[in-house]
Amino acid sequence: MIVQLDTSSSDLWFIDSSNVTDSEGEGLLTISDSSKSLNTSFTSTNFGNITGDYYTDTVLVNDAFNLTDFQFAVVDLPSTSNDSTIGFAGVLGIGPKLGESSYITEGETYDNFIFKCYNEKLINKPVYSIYLNTSESEVGSFLLGAVDIAKILDTNNFITLPLTSLSGDSNNITNIALTLKELQVGSYAGENDTTTVVKATLFEGSVPVVIDTSSTFSYLPPDLIDSIATQFNFEYEEDLETYTIDCDKVYDDYFVEFNFQGVQIDTPLSLLVGSILYNDENTNTCMLNLIPSDSFNLGLNVLRSMYFTVDLQENEISIGNVNYENSNQENYKVVNSTDSIPSAKTNDEYSSTWKTDDSFTIYNTSIPATTISTDFPGYYTLTNDLSIDSLSLTGTYDFKAYATDSSSSSSSSSSSSSSSSSRGDAGLLAYSKNTNIMALIVTLLCSLL
Repeated sequence: MIVQLDTSSSDLWFIDSSNVTDSEGEGLLTISDSSKSLNTSFTSTNFGNITGDYYTDTVLVNDAFNLTDFQFAVVDLPSTSNDSTIGFAGVLGIGPKLGESSYITEGETYDNFIFKCYNEKLINKPVYSIYLNTSESEVGSFLLGAVDIAKILDTNNFITLPLTSLSGDSNNITNIALTLKELQVGSYAGENDTTTVVKATLFEGSVPVVIDTSSTFSYLPPDLIDSIATQFNFEYEEDLETYTIDCDKVYDDYFVEFNFQGVQIDTPLSLLVGSILYNDENTNTCMLNLIPSDSFNLGLNVLRSMYFTVDLQENEISIGNVNYENSNQENYKVVNSTDSIPSAKTNDEYSSTWKTDDSFTIYNTSIPATTISTDFPGYYTLTNDLSIDSLSLTGTYDFKAYATDSSSSSSSSSSSSSSSSSRGDAGLLAYSKNTNIMALIVTLLCSLL
């Protein structure tokens, strides 16, 4: 069954095949005789109003490992969707325990997927890393219990920050969220080792931002989207209710820079646009794929620029710019039970997370004439596929086991993993076969044993 990998929720749930027609039910979950109902209701609003019930069973994941007595939900088909439009059989939430439906409604938590892998001793710590790669690539990774430092552009700027509470209470971490301090747009030009950079600040202050791998696009306040569009000379199309631009004018040297408590993540503008289709044919017109919203939510089009490792035990996230040029290289560092994230550091702004009385300002100003020189960020020169055809719901993931020693990293295929009395230098890696997708998809071949 194909389920969507979702950092913005915390439960694993499946659509019940008995609630759809035979043709629609193909690939959906059929409740096994071995499944035990917990007589506890499940609700979710991420994909419409979803309701169902919790069960436990032994789940076989990709013929790689078992999760025994694992809790999940079985739900009715969402009222606002059908299986053909959803494109997957359920959702694998990998957020904090306090984001579980059972905690929100009943005040009770359980071991969700990441914590279950930890307590089954498949990984040393409830930690995972996500690397989406470029829009042209067919390979990305979902790494359990480790970090791949080859995918980080500069490990000196791989920084650990606390997860931000959406309620302002640091003891109530319900989502994978960061504190955004500043947003700038800019361009650069140059050669050799330096470049001339021109930036304009469009946002400053403090606000929580949800990291959401279930969302194709990113959501920002309308005024901020207006400012971004203005800086890059987009025009508003009334008929389409969106900003458009000639695709030839989406230059490689345009970027949007997100500053999370002193960590600057640079997103090429080309990742934030897609070509418009007329009569199933590509045009030379591109649209800005930023969605107006009252809240800040970063989806796949921004997250492709960021390598991030989430530590659900410490309620921390380590982030850095992606090194696209090392997409075929691997350097796994396993996270041990008492260790911090390998190669990650803290900075002076660690404690400056968003508080409920914080505010922010959005500007709409021209690019300033002043310039600065900085190290040349070579990955901006990548040519990005602007065709929305690349956003198809066809991606799948395969798990394989890996092991490392103190001197080197290696990977080896494995068809099974099991619990042991101690945790070794081992973990689990899910390789994406296709990350050109509208949502980060992970395949779970779940046999209810």
